[in-house]
Amino acid sequence: MLSKDKKEKFIELRAKGYSFDRIVKEIEVSKPTLIKWQTEFQNEIKNFEYAIYQGLIEKYKLGKEKRFQGFTDVLEKINDELSGRDLSTFSIRDLILLKAQIEKDLDKETQDIKYHTGVMVRESDINFGVTETETVFDL
Repeated sequence: MLSKDKKEKFIELRAKGYSFDRIVKEIEVSKPTLIKWQTEFQNEIKNFEYAIYQGLIEKYKLGKEKRFQGFTDVLEKINDELSGRDLSTFSIRDLILLKAQIEKDLDKETQDIKYHTGVMVRESDINFGVTETETVFDL
């Protein structure tokens, strides 16, 4: 492995939380060199950590979006089934209970969603403060 490649691998492994001892075994560079690199590449390590963190956030957002879509798909099917059913039948009770649970789950998924208007409102206009904040509305 070339020195540049080893440095890049070091940055990646440190950002992932690997110990110096483990990195020594992975890239075959002495521990004193790794300690020196730690200081030399601290910004790059932090940036890589940030990239890892951002990746996890994006993964969570996609997961949340898929759960939300799943809830809405099921709710739509239940609504379709309910609209075609005679509400006096016993099995409708189960559908209504399921519908209520799906709506509750859907509310839980959307409680953090906010609409940002981009309009700045001076807090001084509200409570005599001096800072400005963005107007946010809960959906």
